[in-house]
Amino acid sequence: MARHWARKEAQRNEVAVFVEKLLAWSLSHKEAALGIGLCCFVSFLLGLYIIVRYSDTRKKAWEDLAVAENLAYSGQIDNSQKQLQSLAQQFSRSDAAAFGSLFAGDLSYRSGSFTDAAKSYQAVITDNRPQALIPFALASLSAAQETAGNFAEAISTAQRFLQDYPEHVMAPQVHITLARSLLALGRREEAKTVLEKITLLYADTPWAQMASQHLVEFQPAGPKP
Repeated sequence: MARHWARKEAQRNEVAVFVEKLLAWSLSHKEAALGIGLCCFVSFLLGLYIIVRYSDTRKKAWEDLAVAENLAYSGQIDNSQKQLQSLAQQFSRSDAAAFGSLFAGDLSYRSGSFTDAAKSYQAVITDNRPQALIPFALASLSAAQETAGNFAEAISTAQRFLQDYPEHVMAPQVHITLARSLLALGRREEAKTVLEKITLLYADTPWAQMASQHLVEFQPAGPKP
C-alpha cells in the first residue's frame, strides 16, 4: 500500500515538474511561443499549474491533520499540538486547518485548559469557514466557557447557537449548557424555562432526564415531619 501511494505521488510530482518546466520555457521564449502558435497555451499552462499546486497543497494539509490526530490517539498530545500549530501556520486558509483548530480545542478541553480550548473554537468561528463546522465550534465554545466559569459568555454563545441552529444535533447539549449557566448566575426563572423546554423538545432522551433532575430543585420542599 505504501509503495502504491509512493508511485502515485511520484507521478503527481512528475506532472507538476513538467508543467513548471513547460511554463517557464513558454514565458522565457515568448517570441518562439508566438511563432509556433502557443500564445493561448501559456494561459492554459498557468491555469494547469495553479490547479496542480493547489491540489498538492490541499492534500498536504489533510495529511498533516491526519498525522496530528494519530499522534493524539497514540497518547502523544504534545507532539499532536505542535503538529496542529504547524498546520495552522502553513495552511491557515484551508478547511483542514479549521478542522485542526476544532481538534486542538478538544485536546485542550480534555486536558483542562479551557481558556486555550475557547481560543481554538473561537478561531473557527472567526474564520467563518467551513460553514459545517461553525455550529460545532459554537457548541464547544459555550461548553468551554461554562466549564471555565465564564457563565455570561457561555449564555451569549449558547443563545447565538440556538438562534442560528435550533434544529442542530448539538442543540440539546447547548440547551443544557444554557440552563446550567443561567442557574450559576442565579437567573432561576430563565433557567427553569429552558429546562422545561428541554423536557418537551427532547422527551425520552438522556437530555430530558438531565433537565428533569435539575427541575427537582424548583419543587417546593415538603412539610417537615
